[in-house]
Amino acid sequence: MWLLDRRVHAAGAVGANQREGRVRRKAVLVLTLIMLAAAGCGPDADSAGHSPGARWTPSSAPPPLPGERVWAVGVPDLVLVSDDGGATWRTTHRASPERENPGSVPVLWGVTSCGPSHGWAVGATGILATSDGGTTWTLQHSDPRESLWAVACTDARHAWAVGWRRANVPSAVVLATTNGGSTWTRQRIGGDVRLRDVAFVDAAHGWVVGEDERGQGRVFVTTDGGQSWHAQLTVRQAEFSAVAVADARHAWVVGGTASVPASNDREYPPALILSTRNGGTVWTEQLSGVSNMLKDVFFADNSHGWSVGAGGALLATTDGGSSWVPQHVRQQVELAAVAFSDAANGWVAAERHGLLVTRDGGRTWAIVRLVDDGLLMGVTAVRLAPSQQPVP
Repeated sequence: MWLLDRRVHAAGAVGANQREGRVRRKAVLVLTLIMLAAAGCGPDADSAGHSPGARWTPSSAPPPLPGERVWAVGVPDLVLVSDDGGATWRTTHRASPERENPGSVPVLWGVTSCGPSHGWAVGATGILATSDGGTTWTLQHSDPRESLWAVACTDARHAWAVGWRRANVPSAVVLATTNGGSTWTRQRIGGDVRLRDVAFVDAAHGWVVGEDERGQGRVFVTTDGGQSWHAQLTVRQAEFSAVAVADARHAWVVGGTASVPASNDREYPPALILSTRNGGTVWTEQLSGVSNMLKDVFFADNSHGWSVGAGGALLATTDGGSSWVPQHVRQQVELAAVAFSDAANGWVAAERHGLLVTRDGGRTWAIVRLVDDGLLMGVTAVRLAPSQQPVP
C-alpha cells in the first residue's frame, strides 16, 4: 500500500511524449560521450593533460579541508581523487576502454566509498574497485551487454551494482558481492526495468529504483541482502532517477513525472520527490518547488538532505523533506550527482563544469573546474580520522 496524490494518473499520450523526449536526451548524451572519447586524451593522461597519479591544483580550488577524501568519476572513463577537500587532485584511473570493454562508450556513471580505503565505480566499463583510497583501481566485472548505472556498499565486503542489459527490451541487472568483489553474483528482480540507482542501509535492507518500458517508475525492496527483491511501488508516467536512505524506515526517491501537462518546449519532465517513514508501506509526495527533473538525492541523516537535477536544480531540506528550499548557483549548469561528507561539507558533479562545493550546508556554492573536455557524472566524499589521513 502506498500513498500518492493527484499527479500520477495522466493520459497515455503524455507518457509517450515523455518516453520520446527521454530517447532524444539519451541519444544526444551518447553522441556527446562518443565525441568526447574521440577527442579526449589517451590512457596516459586525463582530459586536462595531467599524468595519472600526478597531483595538481585546479584554478578555482577551495581552501584545503584536511581529512576529507573526494572521488569524482565521469567521461572519458575517468576517476579524480582529492585527499584534502579539493585543494589538490590526482587522476588515478584513465584506462583504455578497448582493453576493458570493447565497443563501449568510455564512461563511469556512479561511485561509492565505504570508509577511507574501499570503494567501487561503475559504468559501461563494468565494475572497478579500490582498496587503497582510490590510488589504484582494479576491474572486477565486465560484460559488454550491460550498462551499469549505480553502485552502493555497506562495508568493505558488501556491495551492489545495478543497471540493465542492453537489448530491444532491456532487462534489470543487479550484481552483488559479499567478499569485497572477488566474486559478483547476479540477483533476480525480473521485468523490463532500467535500474538507475541503489541504496542500502545495512547488509540486509536496500532499495533499487528505475523505470520500465511502459513509462512507469518502479521501486523494489529487499530485507535479505538481495536474495529476494519485491516490487514495492509503481507510479504511472514517471521516471525514478535516484534513491537515498537514512535507515531501514526512512527513504526518498526522486525523478520526474509526465503526468502534469507541460509546454511544448519543456525538455525534462517535472520534478518528483517521494518519501517513506515506515520502510515503504506508505509513500507520500513531497513538494519540490522546481519544474525540472531531479537526477540525484542524498541524505546525511533523517533531516538533512539535498537533491540536484536538470537546469541547475539544487534543493535542500532540514526537516526530512517536509519543505524543500532552492539553493542558488551563480550560473545555470546541469547537475548529475550529490554527496556530502557531513551535514556541512558537500559536493555536486556538474557535468561539463566540474564540481560544486559547499562548506556551509549548501547556503553558498562555488565551482571547482576540473575537466576541459569531459563530463563529471558521479561523486562521493568521506571524512578521514587523523590516523587515516595521508602524509603530505
